[in-house]
Amino acid sequence: MSERVPNEEARQRIDARRRRRAKGSRQTKMFLAFIAIVCIVLAGAGVYYMQIDNSIRAKDEQLLSTLRTHAEDEPFYMLLLGVDKGEERATDEGYGQDVSNYRADTIMLARIDPKNVKATLVSVHRDTYVENAYAENGYCKINAIYSLLGPAGMVEEVSELASVGINHYAEIDFDAFIGIVDVIGGVEVTLPVDVYDPDYTKLDLKAGTHLLNGHDALMLCRCRHGYDAYGDGDRFRAANQRMVIAAIIKKVLASDATTMIQAISAMADSITCDMSVNDILALAAQMRSFNTDTDLLTGMIPTEPELVDGIYYEIVVEPDWTQMMDRVKQGLAPYASEAEDDTAGIAGTVEGLNEEPVHLSGDGAPVSITPGEEATPAKETAPEATTRSNSDISISVVGYPDGRPDVIAESLEIVDYQVTEDEDESYIFEDDLIVYNDPALESEAAAINDYLGGGFEILENDGSYYTGSDIVVRLAA
Repeated sequence: MSERVPNEEARQRIDARRRRRAKGSRQTKMFLAFIAIVCIVLAGAGVYYMQIDNSIRAKDEQLLSTLRTHAEDEPFYMLLLGVDKGEERATDEGYGQDVSNYRADTIMLARIDPKNVKATLVSVHRDTYVENAYAENGYCKINAIYSLLGPAGMVEEVSELASVGINHYAEIDFDAFIGIVDVIGGVEVTLPVDVYDPDYTKLDLKAGTHLLNGHDALMLCRCRHGYDAYGDGDRFRAANQRMVIAAIIKKVLASDATTMIQAISAMADSITCDMSVNDILALAAQMRSFNTDTDLLTGMIPTEPELVDGIYYEIVVEPDWTQMMDRVKQGLAPYASEAEDDTAGIAGTVEGLNEEPVHLSGDGAPVSITPGEEATPAKETAPEATTRSNSDISISVVGYPDGRPDVIAESLEIVDYQVTEDEDESYIFEDDLIVYNDPALESEAAAINDYLGGGFEILENDGSYYTGSDIVVRLAA
């Protein structure tokens, strides 16, 4: 079939739509375990729906039946778990399907408010004392519920503990954490104090701003003995887990399309979530102005240690916990003031991301890392950027109105491109093309091809295609 070039009327229609839909730079938001959910949102292209859905969708019917429905656009609660699934934890006993002795060592209750573009994370101490009929003595530490009753049991336990209905569930395997962080090129964090833990995690990080590779980020999320001098190490570990999640979200939102798709590939097999890709994409569209600096609120359940039958548990301080959850339910910060947060000024933050990052290796030498690589000696100067930012690049998506152009356009908008689409029956093509009008955008066109799953022929415009945007994505019917 011969090439079809949009007529003048079609061009005017595209120009009009661009004026209505042109958008400046924006940020996409989604919490993840997080980590996980933000990256999946960024892979909203239709070609990935079935593949990603099959990888991430929870198939545990008991879990799905435990989750509660919620009104559209209203705040909802999600249980986020980081589960240690190392081989040493595998046993012949367990809750049934996976017959495991896994522990949910990271437990967070997230409140997501799409209308007001806010997210709140409340960590639950893994040693929190809970009463449960299935426990050996009628009570246990809350992280043991996972091996006793599985994900559904964890949802019910946290729901009862917090006095809220839990609507969604997301779980990430700790073993996958290293690969995820390395794919996005490490995460930048600021440590107010030295973190020295030679006997357990082997961390030796000086106070300051660091670019952490996957291994060190994971060790920081597991490190508690590095904070023994300041009190309960688990509280500082939980604070660092929330901080690393925020750093990952920031890094993903600032990444190019190629890095985003690599992150998705690294995460897809390690995430379990009840939400579909369509649900996640719709939520991301609502919360695309999310800013981790101002819109992410965090805290931790107030507890005190107590010896029960020779074992230390964390006992919930009920008045303080009730006050905290009352604030969370209203969309307020969990803490009324920083003075209530005993980890402030000690646990890590993401405030120093505009400073020169430094990662300290075991011998104290500065190193830097790149996606998918081990740490290497730092270069004296960073390479200059060779492409424009996504928000400065205009893209036209054209094709037959079968829904695909709209899906592709929305997916590209999520990563900040200026997008217009024209679904018109006159545009019936036999092949998928990505056409760039500026030779300097060849690599950008290749990155878009990767982001959309590949399969597009990439061409420099010879004058036969629309020239009113930087790049044209032309879709076959």
